[in-house]
Amino acid sequence: REAAFRDQWRLRIGGELVWADALRLVGPVADIAARPACFGGGIAAAAMVHAAPGAPARLGELRALLAGHDGVEAAASALDGLLTARFVARDGRALRRALIAVLGRFRAGPLPRVWTL
Repeated sequence: REAAFRDQWRLRIGGELVWADALRLVGPVADIAARPACFGGGIAAAAMVHAAPGAPARLGELRALLAGHDGVEAAASALDGLLTARFVARDGRALRRALIAVLGRFRAGPLPRVWTL
């Protein structure tokens, strides 16, 4: 009924901070999930950061891959040489299906084995 969630991570390249992300949600689960600025009715979320030479040039490709996943809302942006995407889904299963489909097509190689179990 009540939730307290905190997620914080940093991405450094060559010792330089290139991305920082923090999320803190506290309160009744139903209220958190319903807030448009949080999950807008979804209960599962994921973030993706692609840091590679030429990453922003792949924005159109990534946006095309994000479209059409049942039960999942997703969007991508290019910022400061990085490519980022956020996913929000109605449930964990829908989120996992979308992530596997997107990452499977976006990556240069196969997904790690744990993603295919």
